[in-house]
Formats: sequence, structure tokens, C-alpha cells
Amino acid sequence: MLKAKLVSDLPLYLNLKKYLLWSSLPFAFTYMIFTICHKDSLYLGWLMIPVFLIPVAASILFQKKLKRITEDQKIEIYPEKIELIKGVRKIKEIRIGTADKIELKINGVFEDNLRELFDEGRGKSHTCYIIVKNSGSDEKFDFLIDSHYMMRQLDKLVNIWKTNHSVLLLK
Repeated sequence: MLKAKLVSDLPLYLNLKKYLLWSSLPFAFTYMIFTICHKDSLYLGWLMIPVFLIPVAASILFQKKLKRITEDQKIEIYPEKIELIKGVRKIKEIRIGTADKIELKINGVFEDNLRELFDEGRGKSHTCYIIVKNSGSDEKFDFLIDSHYMMRQLDKLVNIWKTNHSVLLLK
């Protein structure tokens, strides 16, 4: 079984992640100004306060919006079903056995290295998704993998689905 955060609005989530990354650039600018210029200049210190505070306020707002997008809804994936949970109650259940086709894209765990940070800045998604196709209707669920443990759980589910179902398609 895999429990993950469900991303309710993927384009907004990706834009907020990109803005959060780019809002940290003025911190580097402030640091460069302080190291290049005289550190004891009182006027320079007062001028740098807005340069420092505006990105801090923006990043706090972006983090709150990101949390709002992902905190309330969860997806629980079992070998035989998928459950969507909002708060503490189940809002939807989808049986895997009745699906015509299941598409799964796994992007892996977001690691805090420089390459993946630049990918986030360019807008590359580190979310995973699952599409369940049932007789003409497609349902897509974007979710986040936060840890290597969750990745192992997803790998176990994929192996179970590969042995039991011929409907799994990995991207």
C-alpha cells in the first residue's frame, strides 16, 4: 500500500514551485552586495532590508499556497484499489480489477541536489501520476513521492500489478 499527497491542481503547483525557487535569488543578491560593499555602511543596511524582506514575504505566501494544494487530499493505492481521501473521509474508490488500462509515470523522489533544483526552476515536474482507463473514461491522479520508502512501496505495487494484471503501462 502506498499513501501519498494528491496534487489537486498540477499547473498551479508547478508554477508555485518555480516561483518559490526564483524568489530565493534576491537572497544571493543581498549577500553579494554585503560582501562587495562595506559591511558597516548604515545606509546600505537600510536599503537592503526591503530587498531582503520582499522575497521572504513572497516565499512564505508561496509555501502556504503549496501546502494548501497538497495538504488536504491524499491518495492511497492498494494492489486491488485506489482510494481518494479528503481529510478523514474517503471520497472515491476505484477498483483496479475492473480497469481496462492503467498508466503509471514515476518520476522518483525529489532530491535536494543542484541539477534537480535547476529542473524545478525550469518547470520540470517531479510529480508522479496514475491514469485509470475504464470503458471510455480516463481518470488522472497526480501525486507526490516524498521518500525512498514510498518509492519502494510503489515498486512493490508495480511488481504485484505486473504479475496479476496485464493492463499496466509504465511511462
